[in-house]
Amino acid sequence: MPLIKELDHCVSIFSKLIHNDHIIQYLFEDSSLGIGFLNQDGYYQEVNQRFAKCLGYTIDELRGMHSRDLTCPLFLTLDTYIFPRLIKKEIESYCIRKQYYKKNGEAIDLRIDVFSYCTDDSDSYEVVAFIQENSSFYEKYLLTIHPNLQDILDSSSTPGVLLINRSGRIY
Repeated sequence: MPLIKELDHCVSIFSKLIHNDHIIQYLFEDSSLGIGFLNQDGYYQEVNQRFAKCLGYTIDELRGMHSRDLTCPLFLTLDTYIFPRLIKKEIESYCIRKQYYKKNGEAIDLRIDVFSYCTDDSDSYEVVAFIQENSSFYEKYLLTIHPNLQDILDSSSTPGVLLINRSGRIY
């Protein structure tokens, strides 16, 4: 199953089981993905151990940190464009490859899948981010469906490329 569909499936199951504390705790704590819950302002409310370990922080250190505090400056423009669209419900999710800074100052390439979901109060949305160290798998996949992508990447002076299909969905 492709990773995007797998993550969509996980989020679907996750949202259905959100009221079962034992299942949520198990999925959250034992996940092979880093998981972080953000509020609508972009502050991490909760993260799992995998998330913290990937970035070299403790869970307590990450609570209350803003995602921009972890993001390499070259990628902040993407965040200021995409995240507000998610909060305004213009998009339901997005996947981005970007760099975060580890606690030791080292940059790490990450693939971040971000989803919004409705809380008990139907007017309130929360955000969950799944992170994993970037692998070449996704890049190879994009190169197969977008054969000119390598030329774009090679000739670009920016650190990343945002791909949006004709219907406005962000790859």
